[in-house]
Amino acid sequence: MANFPELNLDSLNGEIYLVNSLLVANNQRINLDSVEVIAVYENGQQVIAAKTDFLHATIIGVYKLVQLGDIFTQAIQPYYALQTDTLASPPDPYDFTIDARVIDHHTLRAFIPDLKRMDEITMAGKFSDANGWNASILSPYITYGASTLADLNLTASTEGDRLRVVTNVAEISNGENFELLGTRLRADIANDQVDFALRIGDEAKRDKYRLNGLLSQEPEKVFALSLHPDSLMLNYEPWTINEDNLVRFGPSIINADNFDLSKDEQHLIIQSESADANSPMEVQFADFRLVTLTGFVQPDSTLADGTLNGSILLNDLTTQPNFTTDLTISNLSVNRDTIGDLNAKIDNTKSNVFATNLTITGRGNDVALTGNYYLKAENNSNMDLNLHIKSLQLKTIEAASMGSIRDGKGFLSGNVDIGGTIKVPDIAGTLSFHKTSVVVTALNSEFRIDEEQIIAVDDKGLRFNSFTVRDFSENKLTLHGLASTKNYLNYEFDLSLKANNFRALNSTKKDNDLYYGQLFFDTNLRLSGTESSPVIDGALRINEDTRLTVVLPQSQPGVVEREGVVVFTDKDAPLNDSLFLAAMDSLNKTTILGMELSTNIEIDKKAVINLVIDEGNGDFIKLQGEAILNAGIDQSGKITLTGSYELDEGAYEMSFNLLRRRFDIQRGSKIVWTGEPTDGNLDITAVYIANASAMDLVQDQITGAKADLRYRQRLPFEVHLKMTGPLMQPILTFDIILPEESTVRIDNEIAGQVEMRLSQLKAEPSELNKQVFALLLLNRFVSENPFENPGGGITAGSFARQSVSKILTEQLNNLASTLITGVDLNFDVVSTEDYTSGSLQNKTDLNVGVSKALMNDRLNVSVGTNFELEGGSKSNQDGTAGSSISPNLNVEYFLTQDGRYLVRAYRNNEYEGVTEGYVVETGIGLVMSVDYVKFREIFERKKIKRDLKKDKKSEK
Repeated sequence: MANFPELNLDSLNGEIYLVNSLLVANNQRINLDSVEVIAVYENGQQVIAAKTDFLHATIIGVYKLVQLGDIFTQAIQPYYALQTDTLASPPDPYDFTIDARVIDHHTLRAFIPDLKRMDEITMAGKFSDANGWNASILSPYITYGASTLADLNLTASTEGDRLRVVTNVAEISNGENFELLGTRLRADIANDQVDFALRIGDEAKRDKYRLNGLLSQEPEKVFALSLHPDSLMLNYEPWTINEDNLVRFGPSIINADNFDLSKDEQHLIIQSESADANSPMEVQFADFRLVTLTGFVQPDSTLADGTLNGSILLNDLTTQPNFTTDLTISNLSVNRDTIGDLNAKIDNTKSNVFATNLTITGRGNDVALTGNYYLKAENNSNMDLNLHIKSLQLKTIEAASMGSIRDGKGFLSGNVDIGGTIKVPDIAGTLSFHKTSVVVTALNSEFRIDEEQIIAVDDKGLRFNSFTVRDFSENKLTLHGLASTKNYLNYEFDLSLKANNFRALNSTKKDNDLYYGQLFFDTNLRLSGTESSPVIDGALRINEDTRLTVVLPQSQPGVVEREGVVVFTDKDAPLNDSLFLAAMDSLNKTTILGMELSTNIEIDKKAVINLVIDEGNGDFIKLQGEAILNAGIDQSGKITLTGSYELDEGAYEMSFNLLRRRFDIQRGSKIVWTGEPTDGNLDITAVYIANASAMDLVQDQITGAKADLRYRQRLPFEVHLKMTGPLMQPILTFDIILPEESTVRIDNEIAGQVEMRLSQLKAEPSELNKQVFALLLLNRFVSENPFENPGGGITAGSFARQSVSKILTEQLNNLASTLITGVDLNFDVVSTEDYTSGSLQNKTDLNVGVSKALMNDRLNVSVGTNFELEGGSKSNQDGTAGSSISPNLNVEYFLTQDGRYLVRAYRNNEYEGVTEGYVVETGIGLVMSVDYVKFREIFERKKIKRDLKKDKKSEK
């Protein structure tokens, strides 16, 4: 919607609203929430405000819209002429301010796909033809690709007849090998001269580099640079330079005079033979330390070092540059590893022919590159070189790998002829490996290559004749075939890769925090196609010795907080709208396009794979089973996975604060894939064994459960965790089961009551979940209402007494669980109101139970008694039928290992009311536990066993 009553750019009034607009960039559909542009002109003041998803900007003041471009172009022109021509007519008087904010938004990411992070950028400025101008830019943090810019603060303002620009940046980095910290650039610009001061610091905020100088502009676009000798610092050390040093450069001239940078015996001298525009220029080094230059881009100054001596003579710099060198770097080191001495001689005495002689000697190295390079017009230069390697220590290559490999041993040798052009080289020769071995740092696995060759076939490419790599146990990985190429940039593959129980990974979390452990595999793969469209097919088997841990990526809290709470999406948008499917596509699609992969993956049932779900809490799943899968990637990058992972065993380790619980995955659990990796379907059952008493489970339903010692018997209850449904959004359900083999420890009546109560829980999911988490957290059940009063009326006093008794019981049991190892202690404090005497009497009893399992859990002895802490005695009237402190005794012995047959002896001292008092009951019994549907099946099973024994004897 647009509304402009009169379209006059000098006095603009109106508004534009774009709602639900759609942009297309880089094959992406971009939905803009809204775009607003409002223009108001009143009393000579023009206001223009623009608002989008990623930009808020306002210009307020006196100006003409059509002249804004000329105003900004001419802002620097009076101080430093950026262009020689001037405007036909100067802008009208102006006086306005600008405020703008650039906000990180997915719309911006569509136009700048390599932008990974951008904190809000603010810009402000005031421009006036009478009072000059000032502007500022603040950018807290930007990550673009591998580059980072942190805490940028730029201010620019006019001060009299000069323009002052001050820029401070906390960090400028690119990857791991380039980093500038604490950079400050101050520039005073006036009369076509830039008086600058550059400072670069370090993490300790010390000055590392300081350069002050003057950059002047001369006619014909020629520039003159000179450095001030005062305050000159390079790599923390003060240096000096001639006061009249000068370097002039431009389209038609490159010339240097009196440029002698020195410290003690170190010199870097740049001097032209004469003041002529195209005079030969010589660069001389005398005992110059390389670290002075490499420390500029590498914070720890260890990238490269050595002592540089020699010279470079540069000729015809503005026409057809050529050079002659004779340089030596003594004790050249890379990342603190000394390589040897490097000597570079390039002779250009013959026109357009560069005779080359590069050598590396010392430290076990002897490498020479000799021959000629023929300089020809129109990019037709060619070469005739020979690379002769008598010995190149693998330790030398390790130093140049920036830490990606270590523990290099052995050496390389070879002889390679290099001809053709840079674009289309003609290479022929061999590269041989002699007792070489190396450890890949990220994998922490040693790979050995001995008496193997890579053959460069003349005008063909690279040939591998059963090129074999061995692991620490001499298991082989063999590469065979040809990588055809004309330019050593583009390849056509005809390769096969075979391995037998090869160890590819042997790392710890210290080596790689995303995946670590040991990985052994067999493979038979075929590689064809080209480097841009490779085709891979074959089979891969993960072997039994594999112990692999994979850490699932965790969300960054800071990023999550910025994402907001409510996200609106267009459900009618097509499925290929990557804006809304980016998170899912990262699992189902690779960024490598053009590849075709089809491989059968088999996982040995003894291989162990651990998936760390929450690294902070320590939650992880241990998987062990057999898998037969097929994985594929098509040219669009889409990943497919089909097959099933049948689990034989495993575990889910759960952490909650200081508690750790282990769920054992049951045999038969599986994960099935039928398409994309995120389309996996779960069918997993995991079990946690909680040894708990059934008393708290049934005491609210069964009268007398508290007093019956048999209910205090700890039983191994199984807490079942079932994971079903989609892999990315599984459905979790719980269940509590008393195993059949556990019921033989208790009476059938009690077992039936426990089973009945568990069945009731299944009909009440909330109650079931409450008991599940009680078992997980406390290793015991909880009653329905810990503060429930079993009596009739409820008074404040009785409620408090019973509440305290419940709490005390809980605390005593928690304390007892750690008192004596191997013995179970149980306490129960019971507070009641007794009206049997005709008046209220408060009674408090302490029930104590001790149980011990002996002889591999086949003999179980339980002893318990009751202590009357408050109230009258419950002895019978004559006082001869028992005692309140007479112990209860229960002894059970399993006659068979499976507990099917057991003998039980017992002595119970129970209170039978006021008239009878305590009654002592003793006895002995034989218990047989069997499963049957029909009674006759009890005897049929015995007959079946007898028949099986007869069959075995007959087979013998």
